Amino acid sequence: MRISIVSLYGLACQVGRGSLGMRRVGVPPGGPWDPFSMAVGNALVGNDLGASSIELGMAQLDADVAQEGWLGLAGRGHRATLDGRVLDLSRATWAKEGARLKVQAKGHGCWAYLTAPGGWCPGATLASGGQAQSAVRRSVGALRELGCYAGQSPSRVVKATGLTHGFKSLTVSSMMSRAGIRLMGAGSPGEGGLPSRPVTLGTIQKTPDGTLIVVGPAGPTLGGYEVAGTMCLASLPDLSQAPPGETLEVEAVEVEDAWNKTTIWWQHLLQEHERLVKLSVRC
Repeated sequence: MRISIVSLYGLACQVGRGSLGMRRVGVPPGGPWDPFSMAVGNALVGNDLGASSIELGMAQLDADVAQEGWLGLAGRGHRATLDGRVLDLSRATWAKEGARLKVQAKGHGCWAYLTAPGGWCPGATLASGGQAQSAVRRSVGALRELGCYAGQSPSRVVKATGLTHGFKSLTVSSMMSRAGIRLMGAGSPGEGGLPSRPVTLGTIQKTPDGTLIVVGPAGPTLGGYEVAGTMCLASLPDLSQAPPGETLEVEAVEVEDAWNKTTIWWQHLLQEHERLVKLSVRC
């Protein structure tokens, strides 16, 4: 599978599983905002859950299929067509050479993941590492159980630990990227003039104007704003998929509870990915 991008508006990035252990030299972990959606997208085409995908953030993508093959799309807030035919997000789609692929931001959500067998390899055109003849089909009825990649709304309640302020309701700003997401409505301003300190994925920073910034997968490793808490990793997909203007409720939890919730969430992700891959029928 190979596509040639004709035009692209919005946010887009080639992402994989991400890597840990490099923050000490200033390198963020990377990886997707919504690991569950990327795992589902990779399962659609028979990939490992961390295979390279194209992450689209409120994007509009036009591309020509340069080499035929299978395509998967999972996530929220996007709709895809192939030569004008709307793609079924519950299964992989065979794309013929010369077809025009269009992905548009539409619906409730922000991030979607375009996948191909073997993952995408960078270049003037994007090629997947799989072979076109390794076709993958899917049981539509079984895949519809998840629903999360087919447009289901994310939770409006997010969990955080170590909160230093009593904010309960926050509004998602239009200022979002892979570096972070800004939230409005925290009230009092944050402390300014602080020395830089380590931050990580999910760290909540409070700026002097009262805006909150939740550090994303491509965010900084050091920050000079006041640290107001840490978002539970299991809540990051819901946070990232909340569109601008959405109001979120923040629930304070203890660190142990956040750890347990995240552990359960990752176990569920791994189990669902394995289950979906087993549904594939390779031709």
